[in-house]
Amino acid sequence: MDPYDSSIFKRLTIDKSGMIYLNIMNARKATWHIATVVPRDPCDEYNQCGPYGICGIDRAIRCECFKGFAPKSQQDWDLQDWSEGCTRTRPLNCEGGDGFVQVRGVKYPDMLQFWLNSSMSLSECKAECLRNCNCTAYANPYITRGGSGCLIWFGNLIDTKDVNEADSKQSIYIRVSASEASEAEISTYLEKEKEKERPIKLMLISMIAGFLFQALLMELYF
Repeated sequence: MDPYDSSIFKRLTIDKSGMIYLNIMNARKATWHIATVVPRDPCDEYNQCGPYGICGIDRAIRCECFKGFAPKSQQDWDLQDWSEGCTRTRPLNCEGGDGFVQVRGVKYPDMLQFWLNSSMSLSECKAECLRNCNCTAYANPYITRGGSGCLIWFGNLIDTKDVNEADSKQSIYIRVSASEASEAEISTYLEKEKEKERPIKLMLISMIAGFLFQALLMELYF
């Protein structure tokens, strides 16, 4: 009878993206298999979607560009290589006036270059951002009690991630061309109108179904 061998061979490996793998040896097959991966959420990998990209674990395609942006290399993007991120579809016009699109429910981008004021309102923050042509986004750093303070980003926005509903009040305002901002406002308005119409449509469908059911019963029993 062979003696019981309780030894388990393990190894930790880390790839160039920072992902850590715990591997366990299957002695019978003489092969390694992955037991654990850290981080479990791929969106926790730093800068997963490149500049001006946002990562969402619940999406079929993990990365997407902010409104007003498009993949810098569509060919790489189609291969799910998002490292080059996104680029603006229309140039900014700082002197002529730019606008902003609101992105709700996000983990804020990395603060590589930023400016912080604890007392300003959101409208004052917007005005401050517009005065500085290097400002690329702004937000409330404190989201409790309706939000307060001013956080401004300069340069590329990287490492942005969708968050769950519990943190959905955290929004960032991305600087885009005035035309992009106008189109975004119209799109948001139309979406809200569709949401208002949905309950009415459901009620009408329910009423029609009820009438048809009553008519069917009358046909069967009378």
